[in-house]
Amino acid sequence: MARTRIAALIIHGIGEQNPYEALDAFGRGLAGYFRVQKGQLEHRLAHRDGVAHSMVRMPLSARADAPADDLDLYELYWAPMVQGRISVRQVLAWIIRTSFTPLRAIAQQWEVLSQESDARRRQGWMVVREILRTAGLLALALLIAAPFVIAAIERRALTDAGKAVLGVLAHIEHPLALIVWVVLVVFALSILWGLRRALPRRGERLDIEEESERTWRWWWAVAALLLLGLAWLLALRRELGVLAVVAEIVGALWGPPLVTVATATLALILTRPLVKYLGDVTLYVTADENSAFFRTRAEILKASSDRLRMLLTDDGYRAVYVAGHSLGSVIAYDTINRLIREVIAEPAGGKLTLDQLRRLRGLLTFGSPLDKVNYFFRIEVDRNQAIRAQALSLLHGFRKKSSGRSYGNLTFATPKFDDLPEFRWLNVYSRSDFVSGRLDFYRVDRQEHRGYWNPLTAHLAYWNDPKFYGLAALHWLA
Repeated sequence: MARTRIAALIIHGIGEQNPYEALDAFGRGLAGYFRVQKGQLEHRLAHRDGVAHSMVRMPLSARADAPADDLDLYELYWAPMVQGRISVRQVLAWIIRTSFTPLRAIAQQWEVLSQESDARRRQGWMVVREILRTAGLLALALLIAAPFVIAAIERRALTDAGKAVLGVLAHIEHPLALIVWVVLVVFALSILWGLRRALPRRGERLDIEEESERTWRWWWAVAALLLLGLAWLLALRRELGVLAVVAEIVGALWGPPLVTVATATLALILTRPLVKYLGDVTLYVTADENSAFFRTRAEILKASSDRLRMLLTDDGYRAVYVAGHSLGSVIAYDTINRLIREVIAEPAGGKLTLDQLRRLRGLLTFGSPLDKVNYFFRIEVDRNQAIRAQALSLLHGFRKKSSGRSYGNLTFATPKFDDLPEFRWLNVYSRSDFVSGRLDFYRVDRQEHRGYWNPLTAHLAYWNDPKFYGLAALHWLA
């Protein structure tokens, strides 16, 4: 049997991602499942539209249940498009505003919730649930925002606390020696923190590069211990009285100033993760074209649409698949909607044809917040705007369940696009993963639950789960 080629586009989620990181993790997982041998993986460059795109080619025929195909893995790397485009103040305002969503438009929320099974027989409980949901979200939002608000209000108290600390340090007998001591200790502890992977694991085999890295890590450990010893000798020789200095500083700050300083420190610590993770969500999920964030969303969607169109128009591929993790699954879904609009737009003759779109055979969403995005961030439409509501539904409605709303004599004759007969959608989620969930608002072909036990790591656990790649191979690439 002649070998054919298929392509898969991997779209990463939120956070500070590195180039080819998602491609690496997904490629390793599939290579393990398909029992790829040494020398079978190939790195290639696909030259399209004046750009050389990296991809990894993998044979899928090493297993009896695998098709006789070569799989070309591509990555959509969109992380740089969100860097430096949002402030922590904007993220906090977005969190507070989002927490009121369940009650801000309760009537419209009912239309979304009614898509769930048996929802109309539980109307009383649904209203109570929305009130409780708002209370919980608002409490969480206020808890996140509180350190920033307190730090902003208590600026004078922070200034006074700084003066108090400087006053203590001004009376130290050897201030320069104390500074050197602190630098030595911090530097040594940072080295030791970086040596967490220096200890060998049971049954682990190392190649020459890994063995060299581990050797250098041990030398760094020796250097860190020497620095700590030097700091200890300095403290003894100069009689720094470090504990006494710390006690004086705590004494100067004791009471309300200490609480203010601790709160401001917490706000400083939270700034980076809020912008790094929730900032990505804030920038992308805003579908309102009047929003200042819409430019970033448009840029990401253009990049993803260009990349997927490139694969679909390549006659060398018999099938194309898309996989998206976390916010990447929302980007993948929106990209498919965008390409559908391109195909059905009149007059015909766009960059993509229906036959080319039909090469799209599968969508894999894992750790996906699609239901939550639909619930919290869809464009709100007034009850009397029947034409606008249907137009938006047709533009963004691929595989989305109907709300059941009646438009009377304004009902469109135009049906939703459903002309991908070989398309399969697999959603993998975990109940421990608070971001993801079972998709109830969409017509998904198959949904699989993974029982990750740790809620702190569940959202990223898919990448290192061999059984997840087995599900992907059997129900997505099949």
